[in-house]
Amino acid sequence: MRIVLELLKENILNNVSQIYNHVNKPIVAVVKANAYGMGSVEISKVLDNNPYVKSFAVACIEEAIELREANIKKPILVLGGVLDQEDVEYLKHYKLTPVVSSAYQFDMIKDTGIDFHLKLDTGMGRLGFFELQEDIARHPNLKGIMTHLASPLDKEYSAFQIQKFKNIVKSLKRNSIEIHYQSSAGLMYEKDFTTAIRIGLAMYGEKPYDSFEISIKPIYRVKAKVISLKNFKKGDKISYGGTYTLSKDATIGVVSMGYADGIPKSLANKWHFDFNGAKLPMVGAVTMDMTMFELPEGINVKIGDYVDFVNEQHTFSMASKIVKTIPYELMCRIGKRVKRVVV
Repeated sequence: MRIVLELLKENILNNVSQIYNHVNKPIVAVVKANAYGMGSVEISKVLDNNPYVKSFAVACIEEAIELREANIKKPILVLGGVLDQEDVEYLKHYKLTPVVSSAYQFDMIKDTGIDFHLKLDTGMGRLGFFELQEDIARHPNLKGIMTHLASPLDKEYSAFQIQKFKNIVKSLKRNSIEIHYQSSAGLMYEKDFTTAIRIGLAMYGEKPYDSFEISIKPIYRVKAKVISLKNFKKGDKISYGGTYTLSKDATIGVVSMGYADGIPKSLANKWHFDFNGAKLPMVGAVTMDMTMFELPEGINVKIGDYVDFVNEQHTFSMASKIVKTIPYELMCRIGKRVKRVVV
């Protein structure tokens, strides 16, 4: 295979267990955006019978249908809710639970018998009601209530949001309803009044902040094949635009992975491939399907060998800091040509 994303089952299960044991709340496993690029079907199959995971969360109906058609049995929460009448039919057919964020959405499902969760906007400035609506609060199919922290590392603003959410929950005066607001970064905050947590990033082994105290491990290894090794002379230029000029005679390798597969062009000349712990510096512009490296002396790489773009020691978080973005973005870039395999 040209490129493989190995999903480390032991690490997935470790992360879920560590998170659950730290919080002692059931987990809503967030597998939207193809499980942050990791593979929503593959991740969900690993967790579908896991006792710590009570349900899955996706962004849209299409993602939920993909899971159901892959025979995923646990409840699925559709965070983006219902957009039109066609969605209502899909919700019924596939037994999905929408998040209702507006009167428009509520009106579409209120007479359908479909269970739903309610989204409150306590300060995110995105989706959700500002206040609890009486007709929704009394609706027999209301099964959950949620909000979303805008800046989890801003403790003062998060405390404001949490208190606002807590006050609304108290006013609801209903038993047996699911209450959740904590994401990976929000696990530091008050949990006493909630019944579940929504976890994405930490489940995949990336820390939401450097001092994150739960013992998690990256669940991935993205490896691609070396498809060429050629000897070049000092002064030769490598790849589009000649952005890298050899300072000495060297061997240049070509890896079968480019920006269409998830390597940002902005990592050019700043990152390295990992080969059994040896660093292979990435050189020249990243191209659509291929990326080049300069082979250090004494490293025995052959055509057909796999080299790692990222792995447990060489992570998305490390790469994201170089290109001044967040690990979520780089993870989600891993393309559909990359084969996902649970190992």
